[in-house]
Amino acid sequence: METTNKIKVFIVDDDKLYSSLIRHRVTSQNIKDVTIFEDGESCISNLYQQPDIIFLDFELGDMIAPHVMENLKILCPFAKIIIISGQSNTQNLTECFRLGAYDYIQKNVHTLGKVEIILSELLESFKPKKKPENVMQKIFGWIF
Repeated sequence: METTNKIKVFIVDDDKLYSSLIRHRVTSQNIKDVTIFEDGESCISNLYQQPDIIFLDFELGDMIAPHVMENLKILCPFAKIIIISGQSNTQNLTECFRLGAYDYIQKNVHTLGKVEIILSELLESFKPKKKPENVMQKIFGWIF
């Protein structure tokens, strides 16, 4: 899978266990470039690396996801951001989606399965699209 080798993933979570579990799921999809950050500030200062996918815990020790996302929107506008949170406050989630979150995963027993599903969807969207053959080229290529 050549495509997955070019994908860069950030995991931003102050819970080391969740970070390592998510990293394991991501690397099992043949993605090698995975970086873990324990706080929002570290993530923001490394956005020059232009990650493709960011798993972002809603409540970090130094800030909350919307504050990180304000920087992401400016410095890394094409990154797909997946919010991961133990809470289900709809006002907070609405703010994250307003700022461009791709999806939301609630921390529970199904978290890692959802990580895998969302990651599969994203990897499919990153695959280069096959160009349709030009009908004229097909006809004239066959004749000549």
